[in-house]
Amino acid sequence: LHGVYLCAAQFCRRAFRDVVRIHPGTPHVQEKRRSCIMNLLLIAAGGCLGAIARFIISSRMNIKSQTGFPAGTLMVNLAGSFLLGWMTGEGVSESFYSMFGIGFMGAFTTFSTFKLENIQLREKENKPVLIKYLLFSYGGGLLLAFIGLLIGMNEL
Repeated sequence: LHGVYLCAAQFCRRAFRDVVRIHPGTPHVQEKRRSCIMNLLLIAAGGCLGAIARFIISSRMNIKSQTGFPAGTLMVNLAGSFLLGWMTGEGVSESFYSMFGIGFMGAFTTFSTFKLENIQLREKENKPVLIKYLLFSYGGGLLLAFIGLLIGMNEL
């Protein structure tokens, strides 16, 4: 854990020298470094939890039907779209967003698996399932993100 802390500190030191351009000895920079390290740790913790949650949900739901529809990936991506919309509308704190918006949702949702499953469905020439998967993923994702946003803003 100490090694992770040192790596995070090194990353933050370089990032703030380039972005903030304040003399490295001032207390203001030290506080920003601590904040950056805390955000990185929150993102890492959220990412760990999100990856585990995705594995559990996907493995339980991806019991492939006879049609080969990848329900697990669809469900995690739709849930992630809704929750990110809600977080945006709610205006959650920076630390909450770091842990759950960036870390958890970043590991929970999966664009790469979605694309791979699209390629696999195309290669198997399973066009009806591919079209449904694309429509549900893109259309459902946009719709649920918008609904989450409205709920977060208390407009629904």
